Amino acid sequence: ALKVDNKKTILFFGLIREYKGLDLLINAVGIIKNRMSDLNVLIVGENYESLEPYRKMISSHEMEDNFTFYNKFVDRSDIEKYFLASDLVVLPYKSASQSGVLSLAYNFNRPVLVTNVGGLSDYVSKGKSGFIVDPHSGKISKKIIEFFEQSLFSDMSSYINENKEIFSWESFEKKLNIYE
Repeated sequence: ALKVDNKKTILFFGLIREYKGLDLLINAVGIIKNRMSDLNVLIVGENYESLEPYRKMISSHEMEDNFTFYNKFVDRSDIEKYFLASDLVVLPYKSASQSGVLSLAYNFNRPVLVTNVGGLSDYVSKGKSGFIVDPHSGKISKKIIEFFEQSLFSDMSSYINENKEIFSWESFEKKLNIYE
């Protein structure tokens, strides 16, 4: 339905706001576009700012064919198709405390790439359920290349599926010793 068959697909999901780092992801893909010509990026969510700067960035890198925007609120019944169409969910946030997108990714057994801001890294088993990097396009691009060139989807997806309890609220509470 999303026409991403046989493409390496990254998902950026949720509200589009400056602090969520979509510009970092666009620049990261710009760095690797010649090395990974079959890369597709789905940008799914409502915008709370103009999309024009992002579209100009994409155009300046000549990557219009690599990006697909679904600029709308996503009904609960439609969430699944975007996650299942993706290989890697990227949260290139510049600032954050946590993210529901991370939980959604794990619900669909999708590996993640998160930036080391706020509490995002607390929910990632480094190298097993995803990657943690500094919020920098160069570092994001290196991990995207590693993920696809080392064909890590299957191993990471299996790890997430087999270890979902690690990523639960109950497990997080135990780590904090809230009730002990």
